[in-house]
Amino acid sequence: MLQSAMAPIIEKETEGEPEEVAAAEVTTASPQLSDEERKVLEALANGEKVLRTRTSLARQAGMLHSEVRRTVETLRARKLVGCKEMKKANGAQMRRWHINTKGRGLVEARLSTHSTTDPS
Repeated sequence: MLQSAMAPIIEKETEGEPEEVAAAEVTTASPQLSDEERKVLEALANGEKVLRTRTSLARQAGMLHSEVRRTVETLRARKLVGCKEMKKANGAQMRRWHINTKGRGLVEARLSTHSTTDPS
């Protein structure tokens, strides 16, 4: 149980493939992202916390909660984000969202593509 909850944190803090290899793998099969999907992925990748609520994602991405709810489910179906089901001390269920390696690779590939094509 603890190992499962720690997985997104370990993944974020673990060094991955060299950038050239990871970017090449992502761009060869890079899926198209809607504006909403891009905003949510960027919020997950750049947020202060690893495990996020839909409410905090909506606030950071400047989206409605209902839009974030639909978007994270779509991203999960596309295997770009994950969800952790957890229990509060009082036993109530809570759900926290995190970006996975594939989703982070898309965000990083998008940033590197824009930084190399943008002369400013």
